[in-house]
Amino acid sequence: MPALQNCDLLSRDTHPMDQLHDFLRQRREAHEPVADLDAFAQELHRLFVAAEREAFGGVGHMTVILPQLPCYVARQLPTEYI
Repeated sequence: MPALQNCDLLSRDTHPMDQLHDFLRQRREAHEPVADLDAFAQELHRLFVAAEREAFGGVGHMTVILPQLPCYVARQLPTEYI
C-alpha cells in the first residue's frame, strides 16, 4: 500500500509530520476498508518513526533518568516489577 496517493506529497520538501498527517487524512476520507492491514500498519509505523525523528532532530540522543528505589523498597516489590 503506498503511503500517499498524491505524488506531490512525496516531495523531499514535505516534512515527515506532514506526510503522516496526509496519510491519516487519506485514511479517514477513504470509503473502503484497508485491503492489507499489515502493509497499512507497517507504513503507518514508518511514517510515525520519520515524524518522531524529525521532532527530536536536534536532540541527537536522549538521556532518560529513572528514579532510584532504595534497596529496602526494591526487596519488597514482587519480582515482576524489578
